[in-house]
This record gives sequence, C-alpha cells and structure tokens, in this order.
Amino acid sequence: MEFKGALDAHYDQMLAQHQKAIDNKEAIANWESEVLDALEEAMQAIKKNDVDTAMCCIDYAMKLI
Repeated sequence: MEFKGALDAHYDQMLAQHQKAIDNKEAIANWESEVLDALEEAMQAIKKNDVDTAMCCIDYAMKLI
C-alpha cells in the first residue's frame, strides 16, 4: 500500500508540474501578444504622424519587456 501511495503522490506531482508548464506557456503567449499589439498600435500611430500616441505605445511595450 505504501508503494501505491507514493506512486499516486508522484503522479500528482508530475501532473501539477505539467499543468504549471501549460499555464506558463499560456502566460508567455499572452504577454507576447500584448507586446506585439502595443507595437502594432505604435506603428499605426506613426503612419498617422501621431508621435505622442506612438511614444506612449512604445513606452508601454518597453515596460512589458
């Protein structure tokens, strides 16, 4: 019985580590998307000669990085 309990505990630990890796991957994807969105918005502002908005977007992206 002790072996089964240890095996179950090991399985639960491995499952938790796997879930943490999935969560980290999703968090990185969300972060990356937010940075790219800010830079895209900066590019659109530059195309419109809106320097203030572009600088704000770039500043925001840099803070995320």
